[in-house]
Amino acid sequence: LTKKIQISNEQKLSLQGQAAARQAAAITAAELQLKDSYNNRYKPDLDEAATKIKADLELAAFGQSTAGKNPNNKCIAPTGGDRQTMCALPSVGKAPFLTLLCVCTKDGGTATTDICGNAVTPTLTWTSPTDAPAQYAGLDAICKKHTNAKVTSEFIFQKLGQLFGMLKTRTDNAGDMIHLGSHSGSQHCDDRAASACADFTKAYPLTSSAAATAIAWEQHLLDAVEKLKKADHAHQEKRRTEATIKALRGQVELVFNRTAAAKIYATKSPNPIANPPICDSHKSNATCTADSSCKWEGKTETDGTCEPKEGEG
Repeated sequence: LTKKIQISNEQKLSLQGQAAARQAAAITAAELQLKDSYNNRYKPDLDEAATKIKADLELAAFGQSTAGKNPNNKCIAPTGGDRQTMCALPSVGKAPFLTLLCVCTKDGGTATTDICGNAVTPTLTWTSPTDAPAQYAGLDAICKKHTNAKVTSEFIFQKLGQLFGMLKTRTDNAGDMIHLGSHSGSQHCDDRAASACADFTKAYPLTSSAAATAIAWEQHLLDAVEKLKKADHAHQEKRRTEATIKALRGQVELVFNRTAAAKIYATKSPNPIANPPICDSHKSNATCTADSSCKWEGKTETDGTCEPKEGEG
């Protein structure tokens, strides 16, 4: 309660006090039920939500936690032994940074074009997957120049739509390809002049017998979206629960205020000996005057009223 309310023992034991106590108990029980419902159904989705969502976003972007990492080792290594395999699924699906390397890297041999600009385009021979993470360092500074935005589920969906909307299809005599970036001369993201791409063909089966290969970083982003949605809903439920509990506590305070201000009515029948006789119950002179505390005022034996004597009643 917001202030201390004085209620006497007599008020507590009165009919009004007992009814108020039952009403207050029912309201308090409703409040506890609301708290339990929120704690069990929604609070877990809000507890450490930011930490959990950040972990999903780091897994999506870099394929691993970046705690204690620097731009040279914050990214996971690709899979494979050449550009064609490292820049195709499942390798290119491990983290978007690998996709970025594939569409923005020259090899110093066949692919010598500065696809992303001469001050930005890294050089990678694509012979060892362990060499790839260090090449991200030059791109990391460029990525940080982007304006930070509030991460919401809508924002993630928007960015995924923009990225996948940039996918291209290529038809080659040897087969078809769905890719991101620039490429010519084959149906793979291999070493080609003026080419740099990431091959996502396996994510979109082109034959009835083929199975889709999952893009790991896309799933991590969708996991983050799910947690964001649940956290947003839990926050709304928290505000609703707090507002309802505040209203219930106001009701309890009102109940006790009314009890404190109410007059007390007897809970027992009055003691007949302690109270004066009721004269107006007599309807004749004979019965009225037979009562020593009453007197008859009337014209006849039955036409009149029976009144208390002076000092009586």
